[in-house]
Amino acid sequence: MLGVAEDADDATIKKAYRRLAIKWHPDKVGADQQDEATERFKEIGKAYAILKDPRKRCDDMRTQPRRAPRPRPNPRAYGRPFVFFTQLHAR
Repeated sequence: MLGVAEDADDATIKKAYRRLAIKWHPDKVGADQQDEATERFKEIGKAYAILKDPRKRCDDMRTQPRRAPRPRPNPRAYGRPFVFFTQLHAR
């Protein structure tokens, strides 16, 4: 919501919150965007409340779905890069 990384420090989170709060403050937008701005401003406030509290932040990260782990490369394949070719020509 705030557009910060998971490991962002408090100063970065606060800066992102202030930037978005000013952008979506209901008094700063036109009358035609008043309802949307009010909803966004509330969502930004909730996100900041979660991210600024370390306990809530940890709980929120546990409830989010985890990304699938990236497959690890085989370390032995890099130690001997031509094993594939020797096995191929050995046949």
